[in-house]
Amino acid sequence: MALFPATNPVEIRNDDEIRQLEVYLRRSSRDRVLVVVTVDPEYGEPFVDPRALFDHYAADREGIDVATIRTVALTKALARRIGNERSVYQGAIRVYPCDDAWMEPGRYRESHLCLQHSSNVHVYELFVRNTIDAAIRRKKELEETSSAAPDVRGPADGRALVGDGAVSAPQPSEMVVTPNNTAAQTAGAAEPSDAIAQSGSAQSGSIQTGTSPFAMTAQSNSSQYEPLEPYDTMTGTAIAISDADEAEALSEYLTSPDRQHPAVVVTRRFGKPLFDAKSLASNLHDVAAVFDLVTPKATWGLSAALPEGTRVYNGSARVYPPGIDWVDNPSTLPYYVGWSDAELKTLTETIIATAIGKEARNYSSADAMRKPEIVEMTIAGIYNGRAIAQLPGGGLASAVLPERYGQYVYDRVLRKGQKVRGELNPQSRIVMILPDPQAPQQAIEAYASGQTVLAHATKVNARRCIVELFPGVTIRMDAKDETGICDMRDLVSPDTVIPIYIGVKGTVSDEEYQRDWLLSITDANVSDIRPAPALLHLGPPWLDSADMKKAVVPAGDTAMTRTQFGSMQELVEFITDDDGHIDESAADEVFQYLTQLQGEARHLREGLKVSNDRLESMKQKMMQKQRENSYSDGRQYYKSPLPLFADKAEGKRFEREQMDMLVRREWATRFGPEEKKSHALPRTWAYSDWFFDTLASTHISVSKVVAVMVEVLTGLDIELAGRQNHRLRTGSGGDDPYRLGPNDEICFRDSLQVGQAAARRLHYMRSADNTVTFTSVRTHDDFAL
Repeated sequence: MALFPATNPVEIRNDDEIRQLEVYLRRSSRDRVLVVVTVDPEYGEPFVDPRALFDHYAADREGIDVATIRTVALTKALARRIGNERSVYQGAIRVYPCDDAWMEPGRYRESHLCLQHSSNVHVYELFVRNTIDAAIRRKKELEETSSAAPDVRGPADGRALVGDGAVSAPQPSEMVVTPNNTAAQTAGAAEPSDAIAQSGSAQSGSIQTGTSPFAMTAQSNSSQYEPLEPYDTMTGTAIAISDADEAEALSEYLTSPDRQHPAVVVTRRFGKPLFDAKSLASNLHDVAAVFDLVTPKATWGLSAALPEGTRVYNGSARVYPPGIDWVDNPSTLPYYVGWSDAELKTLTETIIATAIGKEARNYSSADAMRKPEIVEMTIAGIYNGRAIAQLPGGGLASAVLPERYGQYVYDRVLRKGQKVRGELNPQSRIVMILPDPQAPQQAIEAYASGQTVLAHATKVNARRCIVELFPGVTIRMDAKDETGICDMRDLVSPDTVIPIYIGVKGTVSDEEYQRDWLLSITDANVSDIRPAPALLHLGPPWLDSADMKKAVVPAGDTAMTRTQFGSMQELVEFITDDDGHIDESAADEVFQYLTQLQGEARHLREGLKVSNDRLESMKQKMMQKQRENSYSDGRQYYKSPLPLFADKAEGKRFEREQMDMLVRREWATRFGPEEKKSHALPRTWAYSDWFFDTLASTHISVSKVVAVMVEVLTGLDIELAGRQNHRLRTGSGGDDPYRLGPNDEICFRDSLQVGQAAARRLHYMRSADNTVTFTSVRTHDDFAL
């Protein structure tokens, strides 16, 4: 069921609903402004009531959509889909306008982010409403601009009339309004320029795809385009699409379920081709059809015919895979748009690799007549974003990596001579490599504290730097952890390879950021860098020191001068003339030299002090991190904190308070606001003197034990079949008597694990006043209290 447009505020509860929200956000034209409200984890509720916001604009007959995201995980999921700069999080509110201009590179601020700067909630709510009002005014301006343009649409289907000199009216989704932009200027931009005007006679051809005929023309006198032979779109020649009819035929071809090969569509920006369609077509010979939308009419015509979220315009490109699954899931259809020559070159290589990969996957999922065979092969070479594989019989084939490796350059994944397996299609001579990836934990297993390794810096701002030691091992580094550094941008730039010193090696978990590592950029030893691990077994390092940017070392105020006198006698001879008198000019030179040496010595002493301070700071941080790693809440097994305290009584008090905190936090995050009323947590509970000793010795996840303890305290363990709740007996026999506590408390047993050898059990007892005392964590055959 579609969430939007909605008749009530919408609560986003899972990843599927995040996807629906993304699809709705990406619509090129919506009837309503969309407001996304998030929740500050510390505050617990939205700063502005979503219902009041929705009702306010419903009453004004200017309906808006309001979506609320309450969890950090879901806000991160949205950010991964639309980008961090376009997303919203941590109690902020974002107002997304009706058009999609905010999705264009560099224009994300057109979706206004409202931050809670004032402690006065009413002031903040007024600020949010003013922002929404501005977005509604913008919508009206767009509508007025669109209605002022001449109506040249046909009466029946709304498409532009072709052949009578009429110009297609711009769609609202394609217009960008600026203070100096008028309807006349926008409409006038639709006229083909001399650079893209089509002249001469056209030669017709057709492509038959199932029951969908596809007819289009190609210029016979064009140096870039050649006539298209019937039913053949993969001759290595780009196909020009210049009018609305051809665009409609192209849309039918793209959306035909019988299309067997990928299709690449590129567009132009103000008539200028950014992607080289001819080069794309040449590289994708026998792999994919390449279409170039050479006029605004063609671009608008195709955009009007394709579903929302799948369109292509304004100098961008898309790769449409075979089949029509992408129609129902537009988020799987990458949108390639570049601004610099370097960026366009990289994107062109990505488009080629993506199209080849989709063709290879198409063959691998084809019918029995095209069944690929699994082959062992050797990488013979890598060039131009592809790999050449030597087959067992001595032949060669084009080898491609799965789409998930599209972000990496091929020579960072494969190396010449590497043995790999793949699915070979004999007809296309394309091999889809079946990767043998290294798991992150396995890849960096050899890393150790005290080593300098390579890392990929992904994001950098003044306070923080995000680095990848390996895909899946991402760590946040703060400027405060680098001695004498106030701005991380002084040390590193985004998307660069840098050396990193490992102060403390941490663990690898499923979390987005690893939290128990201690890293440093300033302490890296660039003369001794450990090679990076490989993405695939037997592959090349995924990072190379050749990718590092050379550090620029500024020259000091004075250059270090080597000693010029081997002895005091040489110094005396230098400053004394032949008559035995002091030569003032020579003495002055020596004085300047000594002054220089004194300055250099002072500079060295200051540098040594900074180095010693940094070393001491690093030692303290290493010790702190090691203690945190040993006693971290996120550890798998329990470790008693008592060794951290000289006073054992204080240590035991801390141990109980720590467990109380873990239980309360689990209860707070497990139950929603309404559920907490029916699953209330008692004010107090207790632990036996031996409970924590048994917890540490039984080796079970602390988080699992805490979760079951919450079920016990709220009474859920009785309802859940998996807990197997029953009274604790003195032995395994069904006739053994029930065990009682020291004050006749009733003793119970819950299952922490089921169907495992030596499955763990939680023992506890209830007193007459219903107070719970957790007594021990035992194995299945241990019936002690």
